[in-house]
Amino acid sequence: TVRSSLTMIIYNKSLALPPQHVGIGEIVNMVSTDIEAVASAASHFHFLWTGALEIIYIVLLLIYEARMSSIWPIIVIVATLPIQLYIGNKVSHYSAVWIQTSGERLHLMTEILTAIKLLKFYTWEVYFSKRINEIRARESAAAASQILSRAANFAMVFAVPVLGAFACLVSLQINDPAGKIDPTLAFIVVSLLNTLRYPLLMMPLAVKSCSSALNALGAITLFMQRPQLVDHRQNASMKSDPVGKKGVVEMVKANLAWGENASSMLTNVSMHAYPGEIIAVVGTVGSGKSTLLGAMLGQTNVPQGSVRVVGKTSYCPQEAWLINTSIMDNILFGTPMDRARYTKVIEVCCLGRDLSLFAEGDQTIVAERGANLSGGQKQRVSMARAVYSHSDIVLLDDPLSALDQKVARTIFEKCIKGFLRDRTVIMVTHGLQYLYQVDRVMLMGDKGVLEYGPYTELMSLPGGKLRSLVEAHVDVNVETVLDYESEESVQRYNTIQIPSGDDVISDLVSVQVNQERPNAIREPSDTDERVLYRISQLNHGIEVDDDTMKQKAEYDHLTTNGPYHVSSQLQNIPSFARSVARNELSVLTYRSESDESHLTMENRADPHQPSKTGPITYMKKGAGGIIVSGSICVIFFAVHSIRMVLDIWVKSWTANTTGLSNQWNAAVFGVFCVSFSFGVAFRGFLLAKVTASKARRLHDSMLTSLLHAPMSFYDKTPLGRILQCAAEHQGAADDRLPDASLQFLQYAPLAIGSLIIMFLQSDWPLMPSVAVLSVIGFVILVLPHKCGALRFMSNKAKGAKPMLYSHVASSLEGLFSIRAFNAQARFRSLTLGHLDETNTWEIASQNIRFFVALYMDVVCSFAIFACAYWFVVQPAGTKVKSAVVGLALANSLQLLVFVQWMFRMLEETKGSFNSVRELQHMGENVAPEAPFVITNRKQPDESWPSRGEIIFRDIVLRYTQYGVSVLKKVNFTVNPQEKIGIVGRTGSGKSTLLVALLRIVESCQGKILIDGVDANSVGLRMLRKRIAIIPQEPVLFLGTVRSNLDPYNEVEDSAIWRALAAVHLDVIIRPMQGGLNAIVVENGRNFSLGQRQLFCIARAILSKSCIIVLDEATAAIDADTDQLIQTAIAKNFADCTVLTIAHRLNTIIDSDKILFMDAGHVAEFDTPLALLNNPASMFSSLVNQTGPESARKLRQFAEEKVAKEVAVDKK
Repeated sequence: TVRSSLTMIIYNKSLALPPQHVGIGEIVNMVSTDIEAVASAASHFHFLWTGALEIIYIVLLLIYEARMSSIWPIIVIVATLPIQLYIGNKVSHYSAVWIQTSGERLHLMTEILTAIKLLKFYTWEVYFSKRINEIRARESAAAASQILSRAANFAMVFAVPVLGAFACLVSLQINDPAGKIDPTLAFIVVSLLNTLRYPLLMMPLAVKSCSSALNALGAITLFMQRPQLVDHRQNASMKSDPVGKKGVVEMVKANLAWGENASSMLTNVSMHAYPGEIIAVVGTVGSGKSTLLGAMLGQTNVPQGSVRVVGKTSYCPQEAWLINTSIMDNILFGTPMDRARYTKVIEVCCLGRDLSLFAEGDQTIVAERGANLSGGQKQRVSMARAVYSHSDIVLLDDPLSALDQKVARTIFEKCIKGFLRDRTVIMVTHGLQYLYQVDRVMLMGDKGVLEYGPYTELMSLPGGKLRSLVEAHVDVNVETVLDYESEESVQRYNTIQIPSGDDVISDLVSVQVNQERPNAIREPSDTDERVLYRISQLNHGIEVDDDTMKQKAEYDHLTTNGPYHVSSQLQNIPSFARSVARNELSVLTYRSESDESHLTMENRADPHQPSKTGPITYMKKGAGGIIVSGSICVIFFAVHSIRMVLDIWVKSWTANTTGLSNQWNAAVFGVFCVSFSFGVAFRGFLLAKVTASKARRLHDSMLTSLLHAPMSFYDKTPLGRILQCAAEHQGAADDRLPDASLQFLQYAPLAIGSLIIMFLQSDWPLMPSVAVLSVIGFVILVLPHKCGALRFMSNKAKGAKPMLYSHVASSLEGLFSIRAFNAQARFRSLTLGHLDETNTWEIASQNIRFFVALYMDVVCSFAIFACAYWFVVQPAGTKVKSAVVGLALANSLQLLVFVQWMFRMLEETKGSFNSVRELQHMGENVAPEAPFVITNRKQPDESWPSRGEIIFRDIVLRYTQYGVSVLKKVNFTVNPQEKIGIVGRTGSGKSTLLVALLRIVESCQGKILIDGVDANSVGLRMLRKRIAIIPQEPVLFLGTVRSNLDPYNEVEDSAIWRALAAVHLDVIIRPMQGGLNAIVVENGRNFSLGQRQLFCIARAILSKSCIIVLDEATAAIDADTDQLIQTAIAKNFADCTVLTIAHRLNTIIDSDKILFMDAGHVAEFDTPLALLNNPASMFSSLVNQTGPESARKLRQFAEEKVAKEVAVDKK
């Protein structure tokens, strides 16, 4: 089909484009909207030539029957033709504007939805709502103008035959010597001109459809003309590799740049790597590390020099990319299963423990955007994919920065140095502590390679840049450190232990996930029978004996750690047991145990059922409410009653039964014609205005709901489904519903009126009654069954489309990975699979439509036959007036066209109401967050919070009502201006503290007090605006540098430049064209990940908040820049309360206190030195695990900090 062909053409092109030419929102819009326009025009195009032929044929028949009098209706047709062409051009113009603005809105919506969490952190909902509404105002105006133009066209279509009939009949009366009109001729003329309505109606629709298709094809053509990515990696001038096998990477004086016309970003790059070697790439933020990997993947332009890559590549990106399938499929990525290899990869990537605690093991479905995995888990799954592949060259773009030091060290030792020892590994890293263990180090900077060679050689260079860097941040003797992770520590890591405070459970639960237990990969972990027995007692309602404190403690632990009540776990006791042990796992992991549908869609009404409340709710919205909406329906029937009167008047006029003179007969007929023409125009304009108002209300409601929906909604609802609502369903409300309802309300009175006239034009209406009843019987008995099947098929097709759109969007997000693994063919196959599913339902629904159309034609033909047959078989001597026969037959002939079209438009209207129901559901049935702004009670003044005191009091937090407690009775106090370092292993609840503080998820127990004010009593906008956060995953939006730092234009330029200078971005921004108004492309792709993180820190500086939260904000930044940033943070946030989550202990060792999180509990909270002086401290143990020299330095830093504080106090 046209749809499938164009989808694959666009998808194949997108897979071959350079990264800077791939706009996800733009491509999804082409696949969802532009292709639909072209597919629709493929069928509507034929109405152009068939309509023209039909008009010519009708005009010839008119000339044959009416002779000279036919000139007048022809003049009317010709005179109104320019008007119709003008209206058609306006429809095309407004259609093009509507498509363009719809694309702009969807593009921005895609950006917003993919970064909705960050949007909530910054309270930018109002700003982006304003931007969306500005685009929406233009889009809505174009849609309304388009419908108004279409209504004007309908008015012309219905007025032209009536006015032409009036002119022709008056001419016939004037030209007749007796001043009479032959009834037979009169109804032939009326019937021919009535038939003219269909081509006059369909031709403008076809012009509109073809015009929209041409606009869409224009956009697609421009997209297809974009230059494709050229792989510059192959070059015959390169020398052959010395080892004679794959796995060789060589660059010789290569200049590397993004884009064909871009100036070289890296110059004179020379390097080599061979199998069995590890090459570490280090450098400052924006120095070109990712560009180097891009060149090895063939993603960059090489205007000078040579690049050669021999062998297969695999790639682990800095931002983990996962697809919406099982964890196992994400790791295999199309590679055949090798059980032994797979198990080993799980072990060396430290995934065994996580998989054993998922209810479905490695069959757990990864939610869209990896919403049910923590950042560390996503990164390790991404790493496992690169490691498992049978590649010769493994490219790692700083994968260890998202992991805590213990896990990072384990993966480096066991995976990179161990499992990958025979392959070529090129690793971008900010972990300088690993450099002494690699074969060569490449130091990037100044748009090129500063130093390249073996670590020992570079460290021996006097004044060497790498030596200076390493000496400033790690101990030069670090290479003497042995592997600090003993077998015992690894065993502890692979063992799940309940916190020691819960003695009974701790004694009973210990789950091993080492390599001797490969079944942990797929199956739920074993659990002690005593735990199962006691949980079984709880599940079956058996009262737990709390005579002893231990049993009571166990009961309390179970009820706290999982509100999986009796009824929810009757059939899955092991799952309940695992929920007890899941405290240390990801804060989102538990969601994988819920029904798979929770990962793909929000619970909704059955979309296959026709919407019953949708039309009523729709009529209540917008201008005038249900009264105006109901009045419009009445007006449509009232106006058509004039049309019925016209036909009856023609019968009476030609039969001379009116009692009026010929002049008065003509005058009355003319008045009816003019009244009908104005009535048709008025009802169309009224409908267009009202439906435009309702569409605006639906969009505003949906946008408000989406911007204020809780994060749990986005975790459960696929991006594709939300975008379908914003694009396809909103398009239905803007265009298809007004158009379909307009046509249905045009044809329904016409068809019903024709049946009524047929029934009334007989003294003994047996046969006409049979004709009418046959149509009614078909409508009542046959049509509902077929239409129900049609709705089912159509909704199945619509349900398959969001999955296709999500797949396309996901593919584009992971384009680097797809190309690196050479998986384009596999993803094309997946796209074809989605298209096949959609087409299966589309073809089935088309077949049902053809069946309904065929049977409706048969029934209507039978009705015409019955009507005609009745007049033929009248008994001898019965006088039947020719005017009566003409009136009945003229109306019966209209059934053949308009009954079928009426029901077609009825189904189209019902289908559009399903879209309206989806919009209503998105706008009204999504539970919102807490109030954004509170007006009914007193709020803190503008200076709040002024001190920055934070008190967590008995906080318990769950991500869903029946989820695991992620925070469990957390208690701690942060004094004003204190600097708190928050540490703990992945999934211990560190980031969840910030989620609770900012009320991204509401706590279910306890209070958070900020300067003595309960955070729950403050509106979300005030709360979040007064706390500055620097998130773990930085995001930039399409716009300018200024709009990304100060969207509300509240800060002077000088303050923005100072903030940029504080994070060392000013040297990058000043040379850019426009300065603060320099363009930031979609997702900030013209800045590196580290630079994007610096933007987030600059935002925090500009916020002037007294509470600052850093969620591993410098994980993607090199050590030098990290040191500069730490200095900037110390300087700019000296008088602020700062909460810092970090994997790098050196960034938090100088904190006033350390908060150590473990399994959702506060395990330790004290000064760094106090914890380090306690040998049993978990923090002390963590410091020791960094190695003797590093631990010594960290302890020294802590002691020096205390000494400085003592010295200051003495002064």
